[in-house]
Amino acid sequence: MTGKHTSFFTSLFLSRLADQTLLFLVPLVVFQMTGSVAWSGAAFFFETLPRFLAFPICGILCDRASPLKLMGSSQLWRAVVCVVAVAGYMATGGVGWLIGLAATCGVLTTQDLMAREVMLPQVFKDQRFERIAANTQIADQLGTVLGPLLAAPARPLVLGIRGCGHGAPVPRGGWGLRPVEA
Repeated sequence: MTGKHTSFFTSLFLSRLADQTLLFLVPLVVFQMTGSVAWSGAAFFFETLPRFLAFPICGILCDRASPLKLMGSSQLWRAVVCVVAVAGYMATGGVGWLIGLAATCGVLTTQDLMAREVMLPQVFKDQRFERIAANTQIADQLGTVLGPLLAAPARPLVLGIRGCGHGAPVPRGGWGLRPVEA
């Protein structure tokens, strides 16, 4: 396997790892901030549903546009959404920004992962597809399994932002979602 191929699988792994960390971390942080299992469940629902709804649209886009351009724009928009969500949270507080960030990044990650899948036959045209598919699954599954393992220790870091830790005052506001008083 060449350096280019290793970079491809590393990129796939890191993308899936970040996605799964976010998928696991958001409901956990929402629960920690609000003390409500209902808000935590709603966060998971609003974070996950757009991903599934995006699959057909992402597939059509992959059929009609360059997968490299789709990956680049997906990564650019994820960065923009992160900056906007952090700025919105800092300005108004609340868990709505976090849920919106997770939902939007989930859709953009779906596009990114699908574009990578479309690129497989192009990038690895000189190798057997079964071997490439197996390596892709290894990178994907490792990211899926290790994401939650990284999310649990990352929770205190996320909650430390703007004093959302244990015993600290919880910020109010943000799309009408009101955290419970700590």
